[in-house]
Amino acid sequence: MIANAAGPVMTLYFVASRLPVQAILGTAAWFFLIVNTIKLPFSVGLGLVTSESLLLDLILVPSLVLGAFGGRMAAGRISQAWFERVVLLLTFASGIYLLR
Repeated sequence: MIANAAGPVMTLYFVASRLPVQAILGTAAWFFLIVNTIKLPFSVGLGLVTSESLLLDLILVPSLVLGAFGGRMAAGRISQAWFERVVLLLTFASGIYLLR
């Protein structure tokens, strides 16, 4: 279940590869959609996904939609240089957090 810990490393690779903002976000979104879909049966088996958690997920769908549209708008407006700075800072912070 720690596969999402690869996020900082993957992000560093994408930034070092000089991929554009939309490509980094799109590739990461698809990658983690696939990884988390594969993990779903195990999460159900471990009791991490329950009917109660699915109800909460349903309640949070409007926030998800707003966040998706807001993120898409922000990604279209942020410059490549600022995106890379923010991503590197947050990647560093999450890497430190994972090492704690």
